[in-house]
Amino acid sequence: MHAPAFFDAVPPIAMYDPLAETLGAASDGVIEYSYLDAVKLAGHSCPTVAGAYLMTRAALARLYPGGLPCRGELLVEIRDPLEEGVAGVVGNVAGLVTGAANEGGFKGLGNRYSRQGLLRFGVPMTGRMRITRLDTNASAEADYHPETVPRPAALKDLMQPALLPGAEASIRKAFAGEWQAWVRAILERAGDPALVTVVGGGGGARPPPGPGDAQAFGQRIIWVQRKSAILRPLAASVTTASHTWVVLPRCWAVAVQATLPSRTVPRKLLLSSMVVKEAAPAGRCAIVA
Repeated sequence: MHAPAFFDAVPPIAMYDPLAETLGAASDGVIEYSYLDAVKLAGHSCPTVAGAYLMTRAALARLYPGGLPCRGELLVEIRDPLEEGVAGVVGNVAGLVTGAANEGGFKGLGNRYSRQGLLRFGVPMTGRMRITRLDTNASAEADYHPETVPRPAALKDLMQPALLPGAEASIRKAFAGEWQAWVRAILERAGDPALVTVVGGGGGARPPPGPGDAQAFGQRIIWVQRKSAILRPLAASVTTASHTWVVLPRCWAVAVQATLPSRTVPRKLLLSSMVVKEAAPAGRCAIVA
């Protein structure tokens, strides 16, 4: 592949991918993604691909200051709906780097490393893209303003004739040169806050859920107490049962439920209720300081 030389000048994005390390694709789990990789994925180089790459890189730098971002542990949200404009292109580039995928993504290995459901579209926000760390819940929102980089003057006049069927090779080459000159100008201004803006970030740890805290529903296990009674309210006829309910956590793709005791009471129940607890009061699921 004979790509423009300036592609090599774009700094790559280094990621740590625990799945790649586990399966031996990268012995240390470190994978680098270049702008050329994004171009190969999209099949072309344009201001949209460049902007998606720059926004992803800037948001990750904000979320992991001085460290390697963890691929597969990131939620990527795009403001525009999937079917609108270039949202899909932006999402694809961000997904390439972060590992985030929509419903068609990797479902996991041994209940780990799932990337499914981590790429979402049509999410209201001020910027164009938001990346959230699943381990800390910290997020960085990025926006992109390609209009701050003027188009080459000759680009407008060359576009229409270059796109016509049977266009002369000289016209197509001239158009391609001007087009990539525009992309190059954008990539060379990557550090310009007028081009790419990022808000939020930080790697602070998520606080443990407290009583009534909605974050409890994002934990790996929720303890549920179920009380049931039969027809006669006699002490010998009252059964109390409890079970642990494992709900879909932030970093996993498949929710699995387990019931303790494993067998249900073989009697007709006239009263049944469930209460979700923020923490198990006792037993192996109890939360201790």
